[in-house]
Amino acid sequence: MRLNAAVVGALRDAGVEAIGIHPLDLALAEGGRLVSFETRHIAEMTGHGIVPVLHGDVVMDRLKGACIVSGDQLVTRLAVALGSRRVGLATDVAGVLQNGSVVPRIDRSIAETLEIGGSGNTDVTGGMRGKIRELLALADAGTDSHIFHVSTVGRFLDGTEHGGTIVTRRGIP
Repeated sequence: MRLNAAVVGALRDAGVEAIGIHPLDLALAEGGRLVSFETRHIAEMTGHGIVPVLHGDVVMDRLKGACIVSGDQLVTRLAVALGSRRVGLATDVAGVLQNGSVVPRIDRSIAETLEIGGSGNTDVTGGMRGKIRELLALADAGTDSHIFHVSTVGRFLDGTEHGGTIVTRRGIP
C-alpha cells in the first residue's frame, strides 16, 4: 500500500490526476488465480483522464475464501481489456537484476537463460519470477511491459529512458 501511495503521489506531483484502487473492490479469484476482474470502472476513469493505480493484495477467492492476487495478474488482465500497448510497473528495484545489473530487455528466449532468484522482498505471488511469467504472457498478446524503480515513473510517463527492464515479445532491435 505504501508503494501504491508513493506512485500516486509521484504521478500527482507530475500533474497527473491519479487515484489508488484496491483490488478487493473489483477482483475475484479461484485457487489463487484471477477469474474475474471488473474493468469497466477503470475504463471509465481513464476515459475521463484519471489514472488508476492498482496493486496486488487480498481478494475474495471462491475456493480459499480469500487469497493474495498479484498486481502482475491484475495488470495483465487490465492491459488486455483496455487494449494497452505498454504498461508500467513501478517497483522498489531498478528492474530485473542479473548479477546485480539491470537486464534492459527480456523476451521468451532471454527469459529462459536468466536465473531470476527470490530476493529478500519476494512475496507469496512469486516476486520477480512470477512477474516475468505474467508479463511474458502479456507480451505475447502484444503489450510491452516496463519494470522500473518508482523514482523514475516520470521518465516512463515521458517515454524517455527509465533505466529499467522492458518485457517484450520482440528481441533486441
